[in-house]
Amino acid sequence: GIRDIYLADKITSFSAISLSNDFSGGLGMFSLMATTGNIKIDEAAIASRSDHDSEKATPYYYSVVLEDYDIEVEYTATEHSAYYQFIFPENVNSNIFLSMSLNAELKIVGDKVIEGYQTFGRNRGMEKKMYFHAEFSKPIKTYGSWTGNEVTPGAKERTGNNIGIYTSYSTSKSEIVKVKAGFSYISIDQARENLEKEIADWNFERVKNSGREVWNK
Repeated sequence: GIRDIYLADKITSFSAISLSNDFSGGLGMFSLMATTGNIKIDEAAIASRSDHDSEKATPYYYSVVLEDYDIEVEYTATEHSAYYQFIFPENVNSNIFLSMSLNAELKIVGDKVIEGYQTFGRNRGMEKKMYFHAEFSKPIKTYGSWTGNEVTPGAKERTGNNIGIYTSYSTSKSEIVKVKAGFSYISIDQARENLEKEIADWNFERVKNSGREVWNK
């Protein structure tokens, strides 16, 4: 049968919107999730209850409260980029997970950047890579990565299927950690250039309002 997404009462991750009709869902493989507490990788374990009454959904903006963690999530998008805000409670372990599924590569670069790629399209008789460059507003100091259910604290690179990187922070009440990411089907450098062109600063409201204007037009 068809799964009723609207009636689902738990959220497991937030995926970037597909940027190409030729490879529908191509960016759905780039997923972020936020939690508090000990690091858990299993999707069912980190899933959070949410209430549709707390949800705001438009073509250019989405927000929801992850009730199990008391985290508000907001995100918006431009033509080749996505912008997320995670509003955390006071907690010594506030976590952000970045995961990809198929023949992918992830790497922490410096103290605020994660880069990599995801392969897709093989079941259509072709193979294509989607590259990304993601920047964090708060330095990445405590981190680790995983493949499947195997987690390695302190590891900043991962290659393969069903992989991810996490970063953990100590946050104050209502502290905002922002993540913005550029995408490209050409290269990581092109993904970085797309982000610099479309979301040069950290002004979330400006990007959100710009998206509304584009949609209205």
